[in-house]
Amino acid sequence: MRMGSFFKELKSRNVLKAALAYVIFSWVSIQAASILFSIFDVSKFWLQFFVIMLIIGLGIWLSISWHFEIGPSGIKRIHPAETARSKSFLRRFSLNYIILLLFISLIVSTSLFIYLKIEPDPGENIASGTITPELEGKKSIAVLAFLDLSPNRDNEYFSDGISEEILNHLSKNPELRIISRTSCFSFKNKDVDIRTIGKELNANYVLEGSVRRVDSNLRITVQLIRAYDGVHLWSETYQRQMADVFQVQDDIARNVMQNLNTSLFGKKIEETHPGAYTAFLQAKNLGLRYTEESANAGLKLIAQSLAIDSTYAPCWLLKSKLHFQIKVYTNEIEALNESLYAAEKAISLNPEYAEAHAWLGRLRVINSNFSDAFTYFEKALALNSESSEVLRNVSSYPAISLDDRIRLLQHAQTIDPLDSGNYRMLAIYYFFQNEFELALESMDNYLKYQPYGNGDHGLRGEILAWLGCKDEAMVEIENEEDEFSKAYSDIMASLVLELEGATAKVEDHKHLFEKDQPYLLAQMYAYMNEKDKAYELLDKALDVNDYDMYLQLKNDPYINHLKSETHYKNLLQQMKVPRTLELKLHIPN
Repeated sequence: MRMGSFFKELKSRNVLKAALAYVIFSWVSIQAASILFSIFDVSKFWLQFFVIMLIIGLGIWLSISWHFEIGPSGIKRIHPAETARSKSFLRRFSLNYIILLLFISLIVSTSLFIYLKIEPDPGENIASGTITPELEGKKSIAVLAFLDLSPNRDNEYFSDGISEEILNHLSKNPELRIISRTSCFSFKNKDVDIRTIGKELNANYVLEGSVRRVDSNLRITVQLIRAYDGVHLWSETYQRQMADVFQVQDDIARNVMQNLNTSLFGKKIEETHPGAYTAFLQAKNLGLRYTEESANAGLKLIAQSLAIDSTYAPCWLLKSKLHFQIKVYTNEIEALNESLYAAEKAISLNPEYAEAHAWLGRLRVINSNFSDAFTYFEKALALNSESSEVLRNVSSYPAISLDDRIRLLQHAQTIDPLDSGNYRMLAIYYFFQNEFELALESMDNYLKYQPYGNGDHGLRGEILAWLGCKDEAMVEIENEEDEFSKAYSDIMASLVLELEGATAKVEDHKHLFEKDQPYLLAQMYAYMNEKDKAYELLDKALDVNDYDMYLQLKNDPYINHLKSETHYKNLLQQMKVPRTLELKLHIPN
């Protein structure tokens, strides 16, 4: 059959008219579907699927038009008169088979397209039709602080703990990006729309819930919500006894996984006795207040918890952190020793505890034991390189360049956008880079999310002093509650601002720093350009392995008067930080 004859055959059978009618019908249908799908917020996937079905339908419609005539008298089969030549051609390769082959090819190619290209992605932003860069290729979930609906509203520590433990359980799944506790809990007691939370935290999904506890009876309600449109995907209510609290956490995490179409590749949550767990959660809540009194109260609760169950690793890690808080406030060496012991105990109980390895690495840095610190940091990164807490502690390692420390914390912020600790550390590192505007911005973000803290107002006052904001700096320092931090920041800000009596303040308060923290006093004399006194104190700081010296000396703006001198360069060479010791940090550029 020649092409001319074939074309005439198409016309005689009205196939072309049928094709034109179908195209017009499809175009109108697509336009209508686009409007309706948008009104009802239907996923873009279904519109794509609808278009593909119309394409498949075209092949079916053309096949029907070829064989049947549709008119006023109904549907009739077409029996055209065939020439000998056309019969010969059709005997060799029937046109029916050609149409069937094309139809099968169309179905196969369309199926492959659906499978490979338009599988719905939970990271897709339906409103804009683009993929959020932070979420591309990875599911992410934010676990909000569960509401305390107990009769007396006196179980907030418990509802917080439940939600945090579920978050920790989910974080063991490598297929999920987990928004950390600090970021999630920043929305606590705030009336914020789920879509806003998802956008601010770069989360695909949000898990929220409530806890009602009466004596040993628990009622936990959980809801999984898709962030971009606020649609509730799944909800469940658990009526359990307090003794079953860990099983409830497992059940919730497993259900979330099923609803996210992922699998859980981790171990079960570490379990402990309900009484021990309650005391642990209360201590954890107190530890967030960062005062000497709250730390001591927390340690009493930790003692109660460990008396019931001495094998619960998270409790030992919390004990270590609380003892370190005591060390900061009292400078007692025994508190630091207790902190080290507790961190080591946590690791011995759970060798896969990434946060414990990172925390112990930081303690080793403070003790200037850099080889051990490297070992612990390396292990922590191997266990969980996507933990904001791990990355923040690793950034304290002196062998890492200042630029890499900043990049490390910036990466931690992409993992946990609202983790206040990252902002404070960034403020310090920007300060060392003389980027005082960035330092102030980071410090302001930190104070926005962290209502407690030791030395925070003092540090902000110093940054303001370097920016020349005299009155604001001194008011900020006056708001500092920790007396040691207040005295230090007051002296440094007074020196920078060249206030009257600044030199006298150094002499009046040098006894606070000379014995245990000689580097801080060396800063003061270096800034006053009293080089002999500064070097005497720097030599002492080197002898006692003063951590502040290792952290700051190379980049410290207070030491600028010394940086061109041979003595200063010799000090850098004598510092016991192995030059070749580098962590293989996969930090994005």
